[in-house]
Amino acid sequence: MKTDTKFFLIGLFLFICFWTCDKIVVKNIKMSDYAVHGIDVSRYQQNMDWSAVQKDNVHFSFIKATQGQKYKDPYFKRNWQKAKRSGIARGAYHFFEFGDAAHVKKQARNFINTVKLERGDLPPVLDIEVEPTQRNYLDLIHIWVNEIQKHYGRDPIIYTNEFFYNTYLANNVNGLPLWIAKYNHKPPKLKDGRYWDFWQYRDNGKNYARKGHIDLNVYCCDKKRFQREFR
Repeated sequence: MKTDTKFFLIGLFLFICFWTCDKIVVKNIKMSDYAVHGIDVSRYQQNMDWSAVQKDNVHFSFIKATQGQKYKDPYFKRNWQKAKRSGIARGAYHFFEFGDAAHVKKQARNFINTVKLERGDLPPVLDIEVEPTQRNYLDLIHIWVNEIQKHYGRDPIIYTNEFFYNTYLANNVNGLPLWIAKYNHKPPKLKDGRYWDFWQYRDNGKNYARKGHIDLNVYCCDKKRFQREFR
């Protein structure tokens, strides 16, 4: 066997082993690994079976409410009401679109007009996934944040993935709670040294609906802290 071929086969074998182990570890993340677990949903799941969610001891749910200046998720109202009736802590999120300052203020108004928070609801969430093209993208994000803070009197949670946070947001959203997506058995690592509050660790969890899988999330800490900080 030639040396190059030998090294190639060894490398291939190691890659398969590491890949397989990684998948096994991700699948073996259980409710017992963290005290507080949750899901997030949108129109893609259509009619959720919230009674089934409740039976699985899910503690919180983030529900898509709005996107951009005008869009409202057609399943938001149903999910929002059903989550409350099921006794699951609920939070609403807005999918952010970059634009000018006026555009961003209209996005905040879209969310405010759609989401009426009640006692016990989680803070609003700003979902930032689209790569910014404007140099003042941080100013635009903070405009939305400020509008929400003024209206609800609460700091919104920032949702994004690990790469986006480390590339665009590190050191620039201090004080705001973080919800970070990273589909891996290793928790998100943020380059500014901050720790996440919520971690979205899978996008193919149990199907509680007729369509689509459910994103799975955990809260960083114990139930007492969850109740103290977010209820």
